[in-house]
Amino acid sequence: MLNSIETRCVAGHEIQVQIVILLSYDIIRFHHLKKLPGNKPHFLRRNFGYLLKPVLRKRKARNPNANITERIVGTNLLFQRQGLHCFWVGPQPVVSLFSPELLEIVLGSTTSLEKSFEYAFLKRMFGSGLIMSSGSKWTTRRKLLAQTFHFRILEDFLPTFNDQALFLAKKIQLLQHKDYVDILPLITLCTLDIICD
Repeated sequence: MLNSIETRCVAGHEIQVQIVILLSYDIIRFHHLKKLPGNKPHFLRRNFGYLLKPVLRKRKARNPNANITERIVGTNLLFQRQGLHCFWVGPQPVVSLFSPELLEIVLGSTTSLEKSFEYAFLKRMFGSGLIMSSGSKWTTRRKLLAQTFHFRILEDFLPTFNDQALFLAKKIQLLQHKDYVDILPLITLCTLDIICD
C-alpha cells in the first residue's frame, strides 16, 4: 500500500517538473518572439481572438477561412516596411517575411531544413516527394533538380509565364463578384498551360 502511494507521489512530482519545464520554455520563447514586429499577443490566448473576431461575429455568406486570411494579409501589409511580421496561430508562432534579404537568409540556410507542423496536413496529399521531404533526402533531391531549373534555362520561358499569368489574372478578375473562389483548378490549368505551351 505504502509503495504504491510513493510511486504515485514520484510520478506526480515528475509530471509537475515536466509541466514546469514546458511552461518555462514557452515563456522564454514567447518573451523573445514578442519582440518581433506584429500584433502584441496575450500570453495565454496569443492572437486567437484577433484572427477569429470576424468568424465569431458570424458573418453569413462568407467563408470563415477567407475572413481569417483577410485578417492575416491585412496585418502583413501593415508590417511590410519592417520586413517581417509575427503572429500566433494557437501556441504556434508564424513569421511572414517580406524582405528579400531576410528571405535569402532563410532559404539559403543549410541548417533549418525541417518542415513545420503545417506540412503534416499536406503529407497525405503529396506523399514524401521533394516538397515534403526534409534533411539529407531533401538536399540530394534539390541538387538533382537545381540544374534543371537554373535561371538561365527558365529565362526562355518568361514570355510564356507572363502570358499565362495575365490570362489567369483575367480569369480571376471575372470571378471577383463571388464571395470566395476555389483557385486550385485555375492554378492547375495555368500550370498545365505553361508546361504544355
